[in-house]
This record gives sequence, C-alpha cells and structure tokens, in this order.
Amino acid sequence: METDRKPPRSKKGRRAHSEPSKALRDGFRLRLLGPLTATRQGRDIPMPSSRKVRALLGYLALEPRPKLRSHLCELLWDVANDPRSELRWCLTKIRAVTDDARRRRLIANGQWVSIDVSAQDVDAIAFSKSIEKAIAEGSVVDLKRLTATIHGEFLEGLAVDRSPMFDNWLHGQRHRFMSWHSQALARLASLLPSDHEDVLAILRKRIDLVPLDEQAHIDLVRALTARGHVVEADHHIATTVGHYEREGLNPAALREAWFASRRVRVTASPELQHTETNITLGEERCLRTDRLGQPFDPPQLLSARRASIAVMPFEPWTPGGNSLVAGLTNKIITGLLNCGSLL
Repeated sequence: METDRKPPRSKKGRRAHSEPSKALRDGFRLRLLGPLTATRQGRDIPMPSSRKVRALLGYLALEPRPKLRSHLCELLWDVANDPRSELRWCLTKIRAVTDDARRRRLIANGQWVSIDVSAQDVDAIAFSKSIEKAIAEGSVVDLKRLTATIHGEFLEGLAVDRSPMFDNWLHGQRHRFMSWHSQALARLASLLPSDHEDVLAILRKRIDLVPLDEQAHIDLVRALTARGHVVEADHHIATTVGHYEREGLNPAALREAWFASRRVRVTASPELQHTETNITLGEERCLRTDRLGQPFDPPQLLSARRASIAVMPFEPWTPGGNSLVAGLTNKIITGLLNCGSLL
C-alpha cells in the first residue's frame, strides 16, 4: 500500500518548510504572488515552459506536507496514458529550478514528493504566516511591507487544461490571498490620516481586487466626498450601480451611502450650503432641506427613475458669448448628472 511508506525527510531530518537561516544562506527565492518566478543569489532562474511543471512547482512549494505520487497524478493528469511517467518528467524539470550543488530541495521517493522550503524561500508562505496578525494589530509599516510583496494574482496567468482538481485548488488559493490582500488594504487605509495622499490610491486598489465588494466602494465614495471630489464620487457610484444591476445585485446600500456622504458634506459647515462651488443647481435640488433644517432625502422616489442626461444647445447672441454659452451648458448638465445619474 502507498501509505505504508513514510514521507521523505531532508538530510537533517526535517520535512518541508525548514528553518529560515537556510534561505538566507542559499539565496533561493520563489515568488508565487504574481507570475511564477525563481531567483538564486538575485539571479533569475529560467522557468520551464510546461504549464503542468509550473503548476506542480507552485503546488508543492505551498503544501506543508509531502504528497503521494498518486495524488499528484490525479491532480494534473485525468486522461494521461501514463501519468506516473509524466510526473517523473515534471519532477526532473522542477529539480533544475529548485536544486543546486549545495542543496536538494526536491525530496522524493517511490511514493512521496515534497519541496523542502522555508517561509523566507517562498513569498506566499511568508505572507500567509504574517498577514492575519498584521490585519488585527499591525502598524502602517507592517501592512505596507506585506502588501508590497504582492505583485499580482496568485500564480498569475497560470491555467492547466482538463485538470479540475488543480483548478479547484488554484481558485481557492487565489481567493484566500485576494481576501487577505483586500483586508490588509482596508486596514491600511483606516490607519492613515483621512487626508493622506495614499488613501485614495489604496482604496482604488482594493476595488480592483474585489470589484463587487460593497464596502470597498462605499469607503472610496466617502473619501472622495470628504475631499470635495463630489463629481468623481457621483460618477463612480453611477458606474458601480450599473455594474451591480447587470450582475443582478441590489445597489440600494451604495445609493444610501452616497446620499449620506453628501449630507455630511453639506451639513458639516452651514456656509457650504450657500458658498460651496461644488453644490450646483442640480445638487441643491437633491439636498434641499425641510422645515426642520434637515436634508430632504427621497431615495424611495428617486430610485425608481432611470438615469438621464439633458443636453441644451444654447446659441450666443453676440460673438463674445461663446464662452458663456459653453460654461452655462456644462454647468446645467453637470448639475443634472450629479443629481440624476444614480437614479
């Protein structure tokens, strides 16, 4: 039986993911958070062209325990005539990447296979060991250092045909690291001062990672509105609402967050209701107040309407009136868009 034999150990009796000092001495690095790459002493190691070889390398590097050869055959070869032969060929190609004259990292016997690496050898292992603590209690420096190690999607660009087991594993790992990355960005943005120059870039990057995450869009809209970028916030929400509707999702929370952020901006300083240049004719109609002085917010009425744009082609009476006509048209259209494009 395959399970009768013990998994292989490295020369010093340790299994995969050995102590950090080896990585510092050998200078071997394997990057999984982005396109698969490997370096030794700072020099790039040529990667095999075979997608299955690269898939197997990434899989074994991340797995904490040795894997049975039969499992690896099922993982990547569902229709191969001789999967064990193909596995041996793949391991030969992997050994050219991982091993050198001083150290054998690919450990294998007749039944078990593993890659002997430490957290410092593999960026994904180092990241996963530190990220949850950093999200809970890490500093800005810690979070910036960790997020800087991510150079793209986990094993970016890698796909293997007719390998459903590997596809399931790959999608699961991509979701895991993407979720950690998103949480780290959200935590980083919350720790920075609200007017810090990096906040908007961090929030936009988070949306790129999780384009359907409701809170990510709400955080960006609030930050834009707080800085006075009302038109940009309006455009972002209008675009996102359309995306949500195409995906069959309810955008009500996005609309409510937009209305709330606009109310905060207008009511934060009373004189803004009269002097703020961002409050255009259309915005005043949306944010008019009732008899108690509270902003009037009729989302239940406005949300039933479709988005619309009004174009009013004015013509100047005098040759010098061109700039006035253009400015007036733009002002009216902008006001209508700010109020009606979400609805």
